[in-house]
Amino acid sequence: PRPGPAWPGTRLPRPAGGGLARRPAAASRRWTPSGALRAALITFGIVAGSAAAAFLGYFASDLPAAHDLSTVAVPLSTYIYDRAGEHLLYTLEDERRELITLAQVPPLMQDATVAIEDHSFWTNPGIDVGGIVRALQVNLAKGGIAQGGSTITQQLIKTRLLGDEPTLTRKIKEAMLAIEATRTFSKKQILEMYFNQIFYGNQAYGLKAAAKTYFGVADLAQLTLGQIALLAGLPQAPSEYDPIQNAPAASARRVQVLDAMLDQGYITEAQAIAAKNEPIKVTPASTSLYAPHFTFRVREQIINVLGEKAAYRGGYRIFTSLDWNMQQLAEKEVRDHVNNLKGSNVNNAALITMDPTTGEVPAYVGSKHYYDRPPQVQGHCTLAGLPARPCRFQPPPAHRAL
Repeated sequence: PRPGPAWPGTRLPRPAGGGLARRPAAASRRWTPSGALRAALITFGIVAGSAAAAFLGYFASDLPAAHDLSTVAVPLSTYIYDRAGEHLLYTLEDERRELITLAQVPPLMQDATVAIEDHSFWTNPGIDVGGIVRALQVNLAKGGIAQGGSTITQQLIKTRLLGDEPTLTRKIKEAMLAIEATRTFSKKQILEMYFNQIFYGNQAYGLKAAAKTYFGVADLAQLTLGQIALLAGLPQAPSEYDPIQNAPAASARRVQVLDAMLDQGYITEAQAIAAKNEPIKVTPASTSLYAPHFTFRVREQIINVLGEKAAYRGGYRIFTSLDWNMQQLAEKEVRDHVNNLKGSNVNNAALITMDPTTGEVPAYVGSKHYYDRPPQVQGHCTLAGLPARPCRFQPPPAHRAL
């Protein structure tokens, strides 16, 4: 028979009281401590995430891009040469700097810098949290700024993009950019930019200028371990550790660098001892100046054509019309002529030679001697005029990406 209303299998059980059965799901809506905690954590996460996003957004609003490290113009020296480009007459510079590649930097120089400035450089994300904490502890104990926590990347960011304003805002921006720079550039690229950027004191910016300024070394491969350690120790406090003005402090700082290199396995104990015993022999920085009357008139023309900022920071090579051999003969002729006429009350003279077909000046002597300053001589004043075509310009080398 077909099932109907009386079929036993279709009947629903009734509760004893005769009403409908209640669904047990109602019990799941009860509020429990674990549920409250979970909800609180979710709410806190949302609020904290929103606050962090707002915090980062505030500091990132006027932040330069990390890739600007490779495109920002780095001040370079402008060099004034004779016509053959073989004799340097003078250098215009706000910052004495020559660009190098990392391949030109001896491995020990790289090791010394990493050891004393940022021992976790090769592995950190641009900042060193442990270093920041250690620096904070030391500074609190000393009651002042006794130790910094900046990595090599942060130092590069500060000097090339942000400046050194001592504010919390700048430090936060510096850290944010350092992390981004580490994602944008390789560690080798960052280290190369650092060696070309950092200040070593005595107007020397970048490692190559520093090696020339302190030791007269043009080829970095010729640096001794003692010289390397001394240079690596300068960027933290160039004036305090200046080997020209404060040799004892420079020597003590060199010991710190060598000890750091030894502790981190870059050198042996025998190497460290030998380097600590190296005498510190430095050559104070000096600026060469030849054919001064001619050269300073050239400088005037450079500034008129390029502007003062480009003249002193543009990295130009200026080739003048000066013939160095002819200039030396002309200077001797002027001195001899004045000496021969001293009995006739002649104290000064000038000489200029000019190519009438081009207007170029191969020799220019404005007085007997530029540094002869008695009233009857006044050697710094020129007694000769100068035609309008003393030099030609060669643009600076293109700024490399590293």
